[in-house]
Amino acid sequence: MLQTIRADTGAFGIEAIQKKYNLSLGEPHLSRFPLELLADLVRIKDVHRYYPSRGSETLRLSLLNKYYHDLNLENISVTHGAIGALDVILRSHCERGGDVEILLPDPGFPPYEKLAEFSKLKIKKYKINLAQNSETLIDWQQLGQQLSSQTQLVLINSPNNPTGRLFTEKDKLELNQLLQKNSQLHFIMDEVYRELIFGNAEHIELSEFLDRGYIVGSFSKMYPLQGARIGWVVTNPQSMKKLIPIFNNAYGAISSFGQELAQAMLDKDFDFSEPYHKARATVEKVLTKNQVPHMIPQGGFYYFLDFKTDDRLVVQKLQEQGVAVVPGSAFGAQGNNHIRICFAQKKSDLEESLEIIANGWHSFQPVNL
Repeated sequence: MLQTIRADTGAFGIEAIQKKYNLSLGEPHLSRFPLELLADLVRIKDVHRYYPSRGSETLRLSLLNKYYHDLNLENISVTHGAIGALDVILRSHCERGGDVEILLPDPGFPPYEKLAEFSKLKIKKYKINLAQNSETLIDWQQLGQQLSSQTQLVLINSPNNPTGRLFTEKDKLELNQLLQKNSQLHFIMDEVYRELIFGNAEHIELSEFLDRGYIVGSFSKMYPLQGARIGWVVTNPQSMKKLIPIFNNAYGAISSFGQELAQAMLDKDFDFSEPYHKARATVEKVLTKNQVPHMIPQGGFYYFLDFKTDDRLVVQKLQEQGVAVVPGSAFGAQGNNHIRICFAQKKSDLEESLEIIANGWHSFQPVNL
């Protein structure tokens, strides 16, 4: 049955559409939320009250124990999702208004640009390497050409949305050199997909560089807890002191119910990754069978397909056939002619929609006579 789906209109500019297959939204549909956790909430004393503005101490300690063993409570605050963390970080660097520059990835998550605009930061773009065999996520030579004495922030996302590419050890070396040469520069690592990494690839830790940066995480992608809006930020104590007044006045206390659900997720050590490995294998099988060239994502739950033609036209044609995807141009200039598909779908829907996409890809390719 066809249904009306609103696909992130603010981020991607896609109107409400009649579609059977929605591969546009970045939601983890494959992870079943453990409903029994909701029943457990009613047994928690004072769960209805305000929690500390920096978040539950228990949750902060649990996050440190899981991800950041060498850090302490001074280094971490719970936030209103990853977006809330990014918003507060950018606000803390906008003291000189439009003079402050931020480097954003191309292609990259569209709200990054909006958040930078809200803080009146001057936006510059650096290129993500789109070649499968590239040794780095980032084109460091091109990024270096964007730097100036006004550049305070470089935002990195790994696994990258929309490409699925990963920040590598070589990227880490390049970042370290960049920070040493540019004393005013700070990095932001958005690692909301860090639990969704495939094959032998590994997540690269940057906590040793926190004197010059921030790490942002979330329960919205790694866990089926997107509605709870629970994220976190990790940084050095001095930078955290600048963030706390903004947290307190812009967001106040973070949802107590959401924090307790997040705590339960960590306590029970849920692993939701297996369905995504299977879904990625399904995409790989269908695209390979249909001889559609593609870059294999190393993490996240997206494929970024190059149709070699106007992506807005591609999106329109696929919509007419009942498939909703996101135009690559929504992610930046390097996304032109691409589409992003979210493979966090049940297998039958994924297979059927991918056949439509594969046929569409071939229909847009030039015919050799």
